[in-house]
Amino acid sequence: MESGGLPNTLYNTQRFEEAQWSIECPYCGSIIGFDGTFDWGWMLDLLPRGITPTDIDSVIEMGLGHFLVFETKLLGMDISTGQNNMLRRLHNAKSFVVVRMWLEGDGGVKRKVHHFDWIKRNGTDSGITKYGVDEARHFLQSWINFVEPKGF
Repeated sequence: MESGGLPNTLYNTQRFEEAQWSIECPYCGSIIGFDGTFDWGWMLDLLPRGITPTDIDSVIEMGLGHFLVFETKLLGMDISTGQNNMLRRLHNAKSFVVVRMWLEGDGGVKRKVHHFDWIKRNGTDSGITKYGVDEARHFLQSWINFVEPKGF
């Protein structure tokens, strides 16, 4: 992680920070777009083999489960090896766990986990809400212990 909590996969942090935007959805009125940055440092010591978090720039879902994933880079920039591998493997994922996180803060950097839950394999909510970074670390460690021996 770079200082300020931004991921080390960003090639141009200044451009990223200048591109913060949000708009109102013309269909439902929700505010969409940039919602601040988040410090993922709480998980780095748990991740094996030097793995670091990455992102996906945009996802569209249509037709009840058909996904189109976009990753954007400036012309001349490369997608990192790790992110490129993740995008290729995502296409044939054996398992996909979605964790939803609500963060403390007002749009600044260094947001912290306030609470989170997850979506179960059958698509329903877990019904369990966990609070705080310690619980998030425990959840992540349990997931790592489940997948790492299987060679995922």
